[in-house]
Amino acid sequence: MSDLKNWVASQCLWKPGSDSWDLALKFCRMHYTESAEPIIKWLTLLHNHVSLSDVHYNCFPEAKDMNLDIEMGKKAIALFEQAIGLAKTGEVRRRVEKASICAYRLMLEASPYVRVNDAYKLFLPKGYESTLETYKSLVKKYKTERPTEMAGFAEYYKRIEDRKIVTLENEFWKLELFPGWNAKIFDLVYKPRNLKLLIPIIERRRIKEIWDEQAIKGINSELIRDYVITYKVDSQDSGSVSISAVLDDGSKLDRKIWFDPKDPSKIRSKTEFTYAGDQPKEYQFRVIPHVRYEGVDSESLARDFVTKVLHEGQMVELKDLTGGGVSGRKYTPVNVDSPGCYTVFNKKDNFGVKMDFTNLMVEHPQTWWEYYMPRMLTKPTTLEKDQTMTWEYDLMPLGR
Repeated sequence: MSDLKNWVASQCLWKPGSDSWDLALKFCRMHYTESAEPIIKWLTLLHNHVSLSDVHYNCFPEAKDMNLDIEMGKKAIALFEQAIGLAKTGEVRRRVEKASICAYRLMLEASPYVRVNDAYKLFLPKGYESTLETYKSLVKKYKTERPTEMAGFAEYYKRIEDRKIVTLENEFWKLELFPGWNAKIFDLVYKPRNLKLLIPIIERRRIKEIWDEQAIKGINSELIRDYVITYKVDSQDSGSVSISAVLDDGSKLDRKIWFDPKDPSKIRSKTEFTYAGDQPKEYQFRVIPHVRYEGVDSESLARDFVTKVLHEGQMVELKDLTGGGVSGRKYTPVNVDSPGCYTVFNKKDNFGVKMDFTNLMVEHPQTWWEYYMPRMLTKPTTLEKDQTMTWEYDLMPLGR
């Protein structure tokens, strides 16, 4: 309901001190005319529900952050359907239909996402099974640009559609990834100490804080995270998986993830990109191994964790090498050795991980938490047809 939000905000800016709720009611009656009352009823219900729930949300709340559930989704859809039924002109109907996108989005966000065997599935309540199709139809019809500020629709649909899972497991690790969604590693458990080293994302449906590889140069996408690379599984056993993906221009990504046969406590990953375009093109990729403990917060990160990188043959703290500040520029590398390594260690629990890497650079932290979850970059590389670029890295436990 951006039309409502934008109009009320502009009126309050024009005349500070205005009552925003009175303005919201005025907008609804002007804009939705004969269909206004069900929409006003929904807005009233929404505000009262959140206020009575005594929840405190930030600028990017999800449904559960505001205590919004399936029953609220049902009420929202019912009230917007009633409003559409009251519309006497095509113009009013279009306005109400556009506003109803929020109701179907609420139902999608409130519905549970459940694992069934080797996939996660969205379970919509009986009678609302077509919610996703309706939502897709409406956002396409009304040319909605994106579902959130930070991601586009391709990424959002990947979050909520069925996700097939690949599982690798040995005596040290249990690792699970989504091949069809950038081959994101979403769960990593160190079995000897039963430590979950990736933040669960299934409940929150977020793309952050997982083990990911992204293209940051060369991919034609308004938002890099909106470009979803769909891998297929070429081969798999309990200790390794080989996957591949073909991009729009025929270029290919081949990736293998496996447990080292000589040292099964080591997780290895190797990716090769082969360019298929006719004209030279520059590519760069980012590796995001967001490895940390479940439940660790900003205070414990700063207090208990130490991150070191290999610099001129010596392991030095990343914050000392960079001055402890964050970079205002994206994709800026830190001066570290290559091939190189970094370690992230929890002093309190005497446990950490070591990451050895080849053809990668450590990225200068953009935010404070990246001092404890470093990102890595490939070197920007201009490729001609059939040329390749490769990067690889190994992760192993410290303080077992």
